[in-house]
Amino acid sequence: LDRARALLKQAGAENLRVTLDTSSVAAGFTEAASIFRDQAAQAGVTVDVKVGSKDSYWSDILDGGTLCCYRSGAMPIEAHISQRLLTDSTTNATKWQHKDFDSLYQQAQSTPGQADRAALFARMQRRLHAEGGFLVWGFADWIIGTARNVEGVERDAPANTLDWARFDRVWLA
Repeated sequence: LDRARALLKQAGAENLRVTLDTSSVAAGFTEAASIFRDQAAQAGVTVDVKVGSKDSYWSDILDGGTLCCYRSGAMPIEAHISQRLLTDSTTNATKWQHKDFDSLYQQAQSTPGQADRAALFARMQRRLHAEGGFLVWGFADWIIGTARNVEGVERDAPANTLDWARFDRVWLA
C-alpha cells in the first residue's frame, strides 16, 4: 500500500476519485466492484460505485464511462484482440485505439509460421499489459459435467470457446 500511495503521489494523483460502473448484469459484478472500491480506498483512491441498469449495461459502458466491470469468455487471443482491442472493434470497451497495434495484429494474422505468429501475439499481449485498459482481477473456474449417456462431448475444449458446448455434435447413447 505504501508503494501504491507513493506511485499515486509521484503521478500527481493524490486524492484520486474515479467512478466504477457496474450492474447486476453478471454474477459477482456488484460484489467485485465493492471489493475493488474497498481495496482502492486503502491506497487513498476514492471509487464511487455506480450501479447501472442490467438491461442497457453493455451498451452503456461502450458509449461512456471511464472504469467498468467487464467480462470476457475464454477465447483464442486472436479472437479476443479482433473483437475487443482493434481500433474498429465493435466491443472495444477500453477504447484502445492504436493504428500500429492494428498493423501488428494484421502482421500476426498473415504470418504463416506458428512460432513467429505466437511471438507477435506475445508482443501484443505484453503491450496490452503495459498500456492497455483492462484491470484483470480474476479468472472464473468452470465446472463441467455431463450425464454418462451423453457422447461426443469435447472434453479438452476450454470453457466458453468455440468448441465448447457444441450440442450439435453430441448424442445420447
